[in-house]
Amino acid sequence: MADYDRPHIDIAPFLTTSSYTAHQSPGGRTFTRNRDQHGLRLSTGLVASLTAAEARRPAPETLPPGVRPSEGAFVTVILDPNARELDIEKPKKGVRQSAAGQANGRRIMVLHMADEDAQAYLRERVERYLTGELNDRERPPLYSEMEPIDDFSPTELADLWREDPGTLPTDACGPTWWGLWCWDDFVDDVTGVARALDMHVAPEDRWSTFPDVRVVPVHATRAQVQAMLDLNQLGLAEIGYATDDPTILIDLPGQEQDGLVEDLAGRIQWPGADVPAICLLDTGVNRAHPLIEPALTSDDAQAIDLDWGSDDHHRPGHGTPMAGLALHGDLTGPLADASARTLAHRLESIKILPPTPRSDDDPANYGAITKAAVALAEARNPDRPRTICSAVTNDGRRGDRPTRWSAAIDEIASGVDAAEGEEPPRRLFVQAIGNISHSNDWSTIEDPTLHPGEDPAQAWNALTVVGVTFKDAIEARDRAEWSACASVGAASPYGRTSSDWPDGTTPVKPEIVFEAGNRATNALGDQVSDAMPSLSLISTGKGGTGDALMPFYATSAATAQASRMAAQITVEHPQYWPETVRALMVHSADYTPAMRAEIESAVGKTERSALRRRFGYGMPDLPRALASASSDLTLRSSHKPTSSPSTVLSSVVVMG
Repeated sequence: MADYDRPHIDIAPFLTTSSYTAHQSPGGRTFTRNRDQHGLRLSTGLVASLTAAEARRPAPETLPPGVRPSEGAFVTVILDPNARELDIEKPKKGVRQSAAGQANGRRIMVLHMADEDAQAYLRERVERYLTGELNDRERPPLYSEMEPIDDFSPTELADLWREDPGTLPTDACGPTWWGLWCWDDFVDDVTGVARALDMHVAPEDRWSTFPDVRVVPVHATRAQVQAMLDLNQLGLAEIGYATDDPTILIDLPGQEQDGLVEDLAGRIQWPGADVPAICLLDTGVNRAHPLIEPALTSDDAQAIDLDWGSDDHHRPGHGTPMAGLALHGDLTGPLADASARTLAHRLESIKILPPTPRSDDDPANYGAITKAAVALAEARNPDRPRTICSAVTNDGRRGDRPTRWSAAIDEIASGVDAAEGEEPPRRLFVQAIGNISHSNDWSTIEDPTLHPGEDPAQAWNALTVVGVTFKDAIEARDRAEWSACASVGAASPYGRTSSDWPDGTTPVKPEIVFEAGNRATNALGDQVSDAMPSLSLISTGKGGTGDALMPFYATSAATAQASRMAAQITVEHPQYWPETVRALMVHSADYTPAMRAEIESAVGKTERSALRRRFGYGMPDLPRALASASSDLTLRSSHKPTSSPSTVLSSVVVMG
């Protein structure tokens, strides 16, 4: 083998510089248009397209409050089928190029013109082509830009459709999930208009991020999406179906699941040690999962009984998927994009359920067990802010009467366990209301008011959670002939209620809702399917080859997500008391259109009040909880009354 012991030769002294002249690349059509005829056609087509966009623009007085039509316009460029790729985008002039492909048998691309100046700029370029002086080769100005264009036409919804042309929904009034591909700098505009048009905008956890664009799932009709186009909402780059189908991820071979998980873990900026935590009281957590281990140390994974171990003993996994949702939310969106993410809170796990049933495993003991679990976490990290999360309930006891368990949770949250003279500890306890058990007879579980919330959900000082669902699309690989039990935005069919709890002596539970997935029934209603992947969330699996991901659902999923939001607020506002965080979550909540429809159809105050015992105050909104807006002010006051030093009060007032 040669010895590599000689220096490389430096050729810099021998370099010379000369100008580079580009050569015409091969391929593509050479155009020989009649300039007068072609220029006139382009000028006429462009003016007609801009006029059509103006004519479709609704009058401001006909629009919902806060919605204004854009000064810009969409125009579709019809290209010669054999032309090379054409780049006429001029962002500095307000001309942006988006969708490109085939529509109605034509090769097209869509231009966004931000305002009248951008429209004038494009008209001026067409005019230069039509009237400018010919060059030495007898070609008009902008020859290479204008001659590949056959014509301009008004932009239709099909022009922005990025899927197979035959899949564009034709029913103007039938709602479905759409994916709005938005320019990064227009996301707030697009989502604001979508909400004003009564579309349901999916939470940010379900958005996908790509270079320059975000994909925002919305549940809407074709007519609503067309209205957004008529408003010339220039943030729309393309439109397609919302493709965040969990079934696709669950059906992946094990190695591909592992690869996606490792990729996401590598894109996350993981938290340090001194950040708020979610203390999970459950079946334990398998912390070796790549999406959990960096946020859960071995010291923070404990058990009430050391002999139990700290791993997740639930057969399919329960504490582990709870951990995934508490840290990351629904993984369907994050796994599908390529964006960097920041995680700013940690996890603690206290195993409160034994791996095998024991003679002393009596729910009556769970008050003491819950207190002991919280004490374990606080002894390990006494100064760490934490949100306590529990989805464990006693399915053998109604929740309308106080028990030792609910009393223990009230004491934990209020801090009455403080020693004499000590400052009462401030704690936020997030508790599930309980699940309606599975039944193959849909008629027996269809009415949630017949299934009361379970102990300890009646704890006055706990923040109690039930489910809502925005998942109604059943993937054919599941059971295409089945139908979802709940419509989009309705209460999840997994959740119990406090509808039959006596008024006046019991708290209104739940207070808030989060996504819990959906159930499905066959046409006869004599079979019910739980855990259908396309109607579930995706979270972290227990582990092992091919078990990195799993579908997760019901009030456990909702409770984990509620705890995550509480931790996110604590991260942004570490000075806020737990009572304040709880109040902000409730005050930021709002009813979905489906819930509002039920409220508006209710007869009298009694019926409306009963609905509050089904879905509380609605679904919280993180941006609204974190900050005020010019038209939505939150006034916050946290103080300690001088008359009772051991009592801590928090007052939050929201003014719309």
